[in-house]
Amino acid sequence: MAQGHSQEQGQTPTAPVAPPATPPTAPQAENVPGSQRASGNTTHRKGEGKGKEPVYSVAENSTGSVASDDADETLQCPDCSRPFPSVSRLNRHKRCVHDKVNDYCCPVPNCPRHKRGWGRKDQWVTHIKKHHPALLEGAEDPDQGYSVEEEEEEPPRKLTRKRKSQSAVDVAETEADREEPEVKTSSGAKSKLRAERKALEHERRLRMKAEEENEILRRKLRNREEMFLEMVAERDRELDQLKMHTERKGKTDTNK
Repeated sequence: MAQGHSQEQGQTPTAPVAPPATPPTAPQAENVPGSQRASGNTTHRKGEGKGKEPVYSVAENSTGSVASDDADETLQCPDCSRPFPSVSRLNRHKRCVHDKVNDYCCPVPNCPRHKRGWGRKDQWVTHIKKHHPALLEGAEDPDQGYSVEEEEEEPPRKLTRKRKSQSAVDVAETEADREEPEVKTSSGAKSKLRAERKALEHERRLRMKAEEENEILRRKLRNREEMFLEMVAERDRELDQLKMHTERKGKTDTNK
C-alpha cells in the first residue's frame, strides 16, 4: 500500500488536451449581395463593428451598366436589363426612358420643352424656376422677354457614397435633359424683344385699318357701278319706246 501510494505521489498530473481549432470558413456566395459578387468593391464605414451597416459603393457590373448594390436582381428592366431597388423606380424608368411619356410640358410656346416635356414633376419645377420665373410671379405674358439659345452642356453627375441610392434611371434622365437646348434670358434681350413686339403690333393694326378702308371704298364703287348700269338700261328703254312711237306715227301718216 505504501509502495502504491508513493508511486501515485511520484506521478505528475497531465493537463487536458484541447480540441484542434477549426479554421474560419469563408462566407458563402449566396449571402453576398449581387453587385458585390460582380465587382468586389466594398466600402465600410468607420465603426462598422458597433452596429452600423456597411455601405456599398455604386460600381459597374459584368455587363458594363451602372447598378446600385441595394437593387434587387429580380427587378430588372426588360429592355436594358438594369436592376432597380423598387417597382416604382422601375416603372418610372420605363415611362421616362423607353416609353418617353412626358406628362409635364413647359407652358411657354417658344420654349423647346413646350412639346417635349418631362416624366418627373421635380424636373419641370426646376426648369420653370430657372428659365421662366415670370410664371411664378403671375405675369400676364410669360413668353415676353425670352429667346431660344444654345444651352451649355452640363457635366455628368458623379455617383458618390452620399448619393448611392440614386439608380441608373436618374443618370439616363439627366443625359436626356441635356439633349434639348433651354431658354436663357437677359435684361437686354427682354427690352429688345419688347420693342420689336410693340412695333409688330403697331404695324398689324395699321394693316387692319387700311384693309377696312379699302373694303369701304370697294363697296362704294360697286354701288356707283350698279347705279350707272341702271341709268344706262333706263335710257335704252326710253330710246326704244321713242323709236317705236316714231315708227307708229309714220305709219299712220302714210295711211292718211
